[in-house]
Amino acid sequence: TNMTRGLLGRVQQALKDSGHDPGRTDGRWNAQSARAMRQFQAANGLPQSGISMESLEKLQVSVGG
Repeated sequence: TNMTRGLLGRVQQALKDSGHDPGRTDGRWNAQSARAMRQFQAANGLPQSGISMESLEKLQVSVGG
């Protein structure tokens, strides 16, 4: 999947809004962002598989903007 910084920033902000601290929200994915995603996925019964369409849907992040 081709992830733009804009999309990654929206994912980070959605994680932060859901109570899972990704650290930065500037679209630069790092270990803290990945940890927040895994925590979000675990808390929501999702496979801990990185950024997935299912996770984006649950976070209500649109791929199109």
